[in-house]
Amino acid sequence: MRCLVLLATLTSAAQADTPAFVALDRTTGTTNAGAHVGVMFFEDQDSDGGQPNLEQPRVQLFGEYAITENFGAVASANVIWFRAQVRSKVGLGAMHLGGYLRHAHNAFEIVGRASLVLPTSTFIPRDSYYEDVAVHGTMFPWLQERANADIFWMQIGGSMRYRGAAFVAQIDGFVDVPLEETMSNTPARLHLGVGAAYLAPPWRVGVELLASGYPSATKSHEDSYGDDGETMFVGLTGSLSRTLAPGRELVAWFGNPLNDRLRSLWHSLGIGYQSSL
Repeated sequence: MRCLVLLATLTSAAQADTPAFVALDRTTGTTNAGAHVGVMFFEDQDSDGGQPNLEQPRVQLFGEYAITENFGAVASANVIWFRAQVRSKVGLGAMHLGGYLRHAHNAFEIVGRASLVLPTSTFIPRDSYYEDVAVHGTMFPWLQERANADIFWMQIGGSMRYRGAAFVAQIDGFVDVPLEETMSNTPARLHLGVGAAYLAPPWRVGVELLASGYPSATKSHEDSYGDDGETMFVGLTGSLSRTLAPGRELVAWFGNPLNDRLRSLWHSLGIGYQSSL
């Protein structure tokens, strides 16, 4: 089996300093909006004789409205299009609505964010193995952005950042808590991320490591937890950015899961454009 994810990113960010990372928290303290457009190609070459190929598009939309530079609202959503032979299904994924508080002092910044994850998913991968692969293959590298959810969740956490003249670093920590009584025995889903970037204007080179899932869960819990095929996903993303003009940036990146059974199945490549308004 082998999956290839080709992703193109279009981002509009209302700021002089564009986001330093691809998959970490996007809060900037300025009003911005953007979209990720991706296509996954899945080819089954396993010993079972092979299965139909998949071409799996995903569109991810996100935005931020800064009421002040220290307080604002955020939102995101995604659309998934599943295609296999004559079958076709288009569905809305999980939607995030929330707000943030931000404090910056010199080169350091702290962000706290809370988001409600809405059960807006119309495409929940339960019909077939291929739908499961199609949805979950589009998760990388955005592990904090769940591809699907069929109950209400609350995502709470924050980000610590350092932005120097030649070095940028960021640490993320978020947790998803189910809000419905039927999931009261479900553990919280954990999202952890760390990134570092080296600045050599007009260039920037960055690397990000993200982990997402249920760290204390076992395989026997997957069905009851509604997990995404793994108790913990781990992904690595590298990026190369070039500033075209103040507030305008071109980004090229690649990503790969580090899980033993996934690292040879899913790969991601992307190119992005980020611009201030």
